[in-house]
Amino acid sequence: MGIAYDYSMAVVLAVLGLLSVATLILGVVGVVTGRSYAPTVIWRLRRRRTPASAEDERLLGMSITLYAVFGLLMTVQSGALAIVISTGLRSPRTPAFELATLIGLLVVFCVDLLLIGAAAAIGFRVRYVVGRPNRLSPEADPGAQST
Repeated sequence: MGIAYDYSMAVVLAVLGLLSVATLILGVVGVVTGRSYAPTVIWRLRRRRTPASAEDERLLGMSITLYAVFGLLMTVQSGALAIVISTGLRSPRTPAFELATLIGLLVVFCVDLLLIGAAAAIGFRVRYVVGRPNRLSPEADPGAQST
C-alpha cells in the first residue's frame, strides 16, 4: 500500500483517538460532579431529554465513560491492524504464534463486548425528563446551588 494510505489512516486514527479522549473526559466529569458539561450542540441533539436527577446524570456519565473506553480500545486495535496490514508481519508464522494471536484477538473481542454491554445496561437505567429545563436552575440539578 502507498504512503498516502498510511498517513491518511494515521490521521483518521488520531482524530478518533482525540474524540474518544474528549468523550472520556466529559464522561468522567459527569460521574464526579453529577452535571453534564457537554457543549450546547450536543445538548440540542439529545432531543430535549434531560436526566431526571444528579444520580441519573452520574449514570449517564458512567455510560459515556464506558463507551469512550470502548472507542479507545477499538482505535488501538484498528491502528495495530493497519500497521500489520500495511507493513506486513515479518516474523515466522509458526502455529504457536498464530494460536497466540487468535487467543489475544478473542480476549480483546470479549472485553469489547463486555464494555459495550455494560455501557448499554447502565444507559438503560437512566431516567429522563421530557423537555429541557434550564441547566443552571435548581430544578435541573437538585444538588446544585442557585446563583
